[in-house]
Amino acid sequence: MAVFSTIAKNTDHFEDKVYVGNGSSQAITGLSFSPDIWWLKARDGNSQWFSQNSTMGIGKNLVYGASENDPQATTTIVTSRDSNGLTLTSSQTVNGSATGYIGTFLKGGNASTSSNSDGSITSTVQANDTGGISIVEWTGTGSAGTIGHGLSTAPDCIWVKNRTDTQHWRSYWHGGNRSGQSNTMSEDNQVDLWDTAQQQTSSAFWNDTKPTSSVFSVGNDDGTNKTSKSFIAYCFSNRNGFMRSGTYQGNGKSHGTFVFTGFQPQAIIIHRYDSSGESWSYKSQISMFTNKDGSASSSSGANHGNNIEKNLQMDVDTQEQAQDTIQFYSNGFATATTDGKSNGEGNHYVYIAFGKMPMVATNKVLGTAF
Repeated sequence: MAVFSTIAKNTDHFEDKVYVGNGSSQAITGLSFSPDIWWLKARDGNSQWFSQNSTMGIGKNLVYGASENDPQATTTIVTSRDSNGLTLTSSQTVNGSATGYIGTFLKGGNASTSSNSDGSITSTVQANDTGGISIVEWTGTGSAGTIGHGLSTAPDCIWVKNRTDTQHWRSYWHGGNRSGQSNTMSEDNQVDLWDTAQQQTSSAFWNDTKPTSSVFSVGNDDGTNKTSKSFIAYCFSNRNGFMRSGTYQGNGKSHGTFVFTGFQPQAIIIHRYDSSGESWSYKSQISMFTNKDGSASSSSGANHGNNIEKNLQMDVDTQEQAQDTIQFYSNGFATATTDGKSNGEGNHYVYIAFGKMPMVATNKVLGTAF
């Protein structure tokens, strides 16, 4: 069945780009929007994942990888958020000389924030409701409450960071149509982002309450609602033809589980959550078609089909590697590996996928795999 999108151009809301650092000031341009959430990573260097958002502002940094639980830092690494990209300093983290990088960019509310009193805890929100993306900021109360997210539909995925303390990122994932099966995610579960730990179960995270079309709930966990601490959340609500998050179970076969998204993915993030030890994986079409120095790739995936062979692990600071091959199709993705990072037999995974092309766009033209 074809899935129609209401989004005319996915790159108006999400894009990832590769670039080569110059060790000096450099503008990353070519986006069709001014980014509101971004994360950058060296493909051929052992640097941290670096992230910012336009609500917190330039100069206020969040990192993933080995230091993912650190509080907000204030080193100047990006000098400006521009109309079609970013301007970088000479920091090795984002712009080392002759180093290859990948940057991922999302559109929020174009840095336009407003106070939201839909929940019992007042929040500051910017939202891109068309793309299903919002950025939410609040001060913790230490007791169960609700927080307005600014979208017209309930978030299917929520990432939360305590900006003040040394705390892991917390994440909520909707179990989708797998509810009732064993090891599916629910409102009583959370997974530490960018960490190899398995899911945790406690009402302290989300107060054991599903998000609604106006609010999400928090309990008294230090990672989601500690008294007087500053929090930031990224909320993602599934949008036909553009973005989808959820869970799936691996089958341990080289022709692995197929996950229907309703669009051709541009990039996906995957993590095993039912047991500890596996990394968070970032897989993108753009890394299949380009080498780390930005030149055109001659790999088998680039020349002979849709195998996404290159992988960046989001919980460590290592460089890009060839591992746990995944195949992207016009309507979803399938694992093509027995690697436990994405397709261990009987293992359970969360994912979020961002689309390159919907199955059927607003012009009613069918999408293709490549």
